[in-house]
Amino acid sequence: MLFRGYHISGNDESVTLDTAVGLLDDPVFRMALFAEVTKLVRIEIAKLRLFSEGAAICRWRSGYRRTLVGLKQLDDGVDRE
Repeated sequence: MLFRGYHISGNDESVTLDTAVGLLDDPVFRMALFAEVTKLVRIEIAKLRLFSEGAAICRWRSGYRRTLVGLKQLDDGVDRE
């Protein structure tokens, strides 16, 4: 991330603690940081929603298949369980 002449990276050891604290004191930097974190959280929430919707669809399909198998068994008059 490049912000007001400071290069900040998780692996960049050239950023001193004083520089980091100074950046956190800057309200513009705090707003930018908050916006970035908010964006990442929204992305993760969207992923969780997709995962849970996908799981619900899989459960519905599984139940639907079991129902079809059950109806076929009733139609055949044979219990296959």
